Amino acid sequence: MCRFCASFCQVVDIKEKLKQSKKFWSTLPDGICKEDKVTASTANEEQCWNGHAKGRYFPEVSKDGLANQMNNPEVEVDITRPDTFIRQQIMALRVMTNKLKNAYNGNDIYFQDSSEWSFQNVAYTSV
Repeated sequence: MCRFCASFCQVVDIKEKLKQSKKFWSTLPDGICKEDKVTASTANEEQCWNGHAKGRYFPEVSKDGLANQMNNPEVEVDITRPDTFIRQQIMALRVMTNKLKNAYNGNDIYFQDSSEWSFQNVAYTSV
């Protein structure tokens, strides 16, 4: 199998695994709370951990998503400032995706032969 085919198969495999795990963190609390053997019953909420001590959790539970975390008293989030490191990684993934698509379509592309991946030298553009 050629190096490109192996790399392409790995990208497809990772993409599928990411799809399967996409909702993991957002569904974890409900999944745990609904499992009788994992948590106390709702009638005994005073025996649960509220983040500080044993007792009931009084703050309103924030909805999913970064923007909703602005009102979460337990999370410090500044959504007005972009995270440049994450944006650089997104750009690097977009560049690699385009290279893989071009290679798949039979176009000549240049891959730097390196055993280590580096996102430090990726050009930054607004996402």
